[in-house]
Amino acid sequence: MSTRKAVLLEDLIAYLIRHGVADLSLRPMAAAAGTSARLLIFHFGSKERLLIEALDEMQARLQRSLADLLAGESGVARPAPLRLFWDWALKEPNLPQLRIVAVFDGLLMEVMSTGDRRRASAAIDDFLVMARKHANARRPTRKPALQ
Repeated sequence: MSTRKAVLLEDLIAYLIRHGVADLSLRPMAAAAGTSARLLIFHFGSKERLLIEALDEMQARLQRSLADLLAGESGVARPAPLRLFWDWALKEPNLPQLRIVAVFDGLLMEVMSTGDRRRASAAIDDFLVMARKHANARRPTRKPALQ
């Protein structure tokens, strides 16, 4: 990854942590990163790709952080695993990044309580379709060029 793209990704993750993913718009995100929407598209290809890369990086960071926690020191008394995870989840920078993925909490609870993975997966697909329609409805329509 180019250095500029890595810096932008860092700024975009900070933006997502502050603002979440609801009503995500490139212009305010670009302004917060000190660049233009056009350059974001240049570096990431699309708004969707930008979001995927940011969420992938956040997930990778959370995984590294959790792996470090679980590696811990051997022979040292540790809290129960659930308490250990809870304490980890509440620490910075884990909590703000976990908030972004909290959108999926309800669906995870659904899977855990019913075991119905297919239904929860269909629900996330429906959510993504709805979010895309909402985003498209908010885009201004272009007037046809005068002929």
